[in-house]
Amino acid sequence: MIWDSGFILRLFLCAIGAVLLVNVVSSLARRKMTESFALIWGVMALLCVIAGMLVRPVLLNSYISAIGMILIMMAVLCVIVGAYFISLRISELMRKTQELSINVTLLYDENLRLMKQVEELTDKLHEDEK
Repeated sequence: MIWDSGFILRLFLCAIGAVLLVNVVSSLARRKMTESFALIWGVMALLCVIAGMLVRPVLLNSYISAIGMILIMMAVLCVIVGAYFISLRISELMRKTQELSINVTLLYDENLRLMKQVEELTDKLHEDEK
């Protein structure tokens, strides 16, 4: 039978690798994911595709049925999707943190400039009083 556990595993690895690669490139293009996370997910996707093409599970049929393999793959898919969305959120938080640190730096510089102006004005006011 062509739909044995080994074939389903190979098909799943190739499909999940291709889908991950498309999603990673899309997320990187839309600036939803940072480059470091995109690189990690891209390498994982390519490894999945390569593993799907090269792995030849011969005795897997005797240990896991086709339905069992599908259930295992559904669980693995849930874990992969969860990890992917967690990395998207972490990337978003990293970008927001970077923006906030830039804003804090700008506010600090503006605060220093204003403090210097206040100091100059108070010195000028004291000189005028004398």
